[in-house]
Amino acid sequence: KTLYGRTSSLAYDAQSRSSERFHNQPNQQRIKDEWRERWNLPPTTVSASRSVLASTIHENETASALENVKSKPIYTFGIITDIQYAPIPDGHSYNGTPRYYRHALIAAEHAARHFEDEKVHCVVGLGDIVDGKCADVERWGGNLGEFRKDGDAKRELDESEREKINYRVGHDAMDDVVKALSSYKNGKILHTYGNHELYC
Repeated sequence: KTLYGRTSSLAYDAQSRSSERFHNQPNQQRIKDEWRERWNLPPTTVSASRSVLASTIHENETASALENVKSKPIYTFGIITDIQYAPIPDGHSYNGTPRYYRHALIAAEHAARHFEDEKVHCVVGLGDIVDGKCADVERWGGNLGEFRKDGDAKRELDESEREKINYRVGHDAMDDVVKALSSYKNGKILHTYGNHELYC
């Protein structure tokens, strides 16, 4: 590995010494310290005469580190991705993967409760909280009637009305997912956009 045009290997320094000189046991510690000084690293402090003490210190540090691992972590976060909720019957993705579109809200609620129970400091949503099929729910077996605001389920919708309702479906679906995640209150939920949000 080269650093500023020089080798950073302890085994060989082309400018001042050969590998044979480095491996000469009496010079080894001094050469290490010279190398560390050149690169502004703290000097080594363990010599052969203090190997027993060094071993004890190492064991104590290891035990302390293991104890810290067992204690409460400094920061925790939850990850949730690809909820892909849509108000349509179960089906398949474009590549044939089974999709449980409505059930996705229940899964999101479960995840939010888990994050709240665990008291994670924040949750990161990695996108695709809704499925792109929200943009045309009738095509995928959904019912536009449940999204009508005029209450007249019998009246035939014209094309512009269908377009407006389809547009609203995706936004309403995002609101439904945000509501499903609302039981997490211990911190913020940070959302990113996925491609499916852009289809809606």
